[in-house]
Amino acid sequence: MQKSLTSLIITILMPSFAFAATLHVPGDYHTIQEAINASVNGDTIVIAAGTYYEHSINPGGKAIQISGEVDANGMPATAIDAQGQGSVVRCTNNETSNTMISDLVLSHGNPGQFGGFGGGGAEMFGASPTFKNCTFAYNEATQGNEGGGAFCFNASNPRFENCRFIENHSDGFGGGLSCSYYSTATLIDCVFTGNSGCYGGAVAVYECDMTIIGCKFVQNSSDGYFCGSSDGGAIYNYEGNISISDCEFRENSASGQGGA
Repeated sequence: MQKSLTSLIITILMPSFAFAATLHVPGDYHTIQEAINASVNGDTIVIAAGTYYEHSINPGGKAIQISGEVDANGMPATAIDAQGQGSVVRCTNNETSNTMISDLVLSHGNPGQFGGFGGGGAEMFGASPTFKNCTFAYNEATQGNEGGGAFCFNASNPRFENCRFIENHSDGFGGGLSCSYYSTATLIDCVFTGNSGCYGGAVAVYECDMTIIGCKFVQNSSDGYFCGSSDGGAIYNYEGNISISDCEFRENSASGQGGA
């Protein structure tokens, strides 16, 4: 009797992630959002190689891992194309670092008139997800939005590791990435190339903190096409705190001040 009671107590106390499952797209679910809706904390969603036409994908605050597949060189072989219908990913439900998004190409997102605040590739509002080995490519933030590739604000604390921001554009702050309003972002071993925006061709920091380690900034531009004279070809900082170490800056330009 004592042994049975002990086993029952252990079973009750076991955390939910002990029963974590792996959900496959499209094997188990037709869409990524369907798989997310069916998942619970601790689950992993594996998205097969290929291109998926979805937008506004929302983890719903769940501590899950959303992963694509990689090619022989370790680069993402799974792409999500928003077709300009909104942000590719929206983290708006207090996601923590335990919400992990990896091995994905996030492309052709644009919050525009679709109700987002910014971030064509990823929007974070009071959320702190982790992105690993992701490529943010050809995203836009138009109609007054910020962060062509990604946008974090309202005390968001995202982490980007080994990510690439390629040819994203913003009509406002941060062609590649914009962070504002008491957020704290961490960038490790990331590459920003060919991004453009009004202030901060690659990155814009507005009243927040950012740590940048081992990153490369190449041929980004603060072009000024939509806002006159523009500053910060690579990085623009307004009353923020930025720590930069072991980074490379090449061929960045600004129509105003601060090519780098």
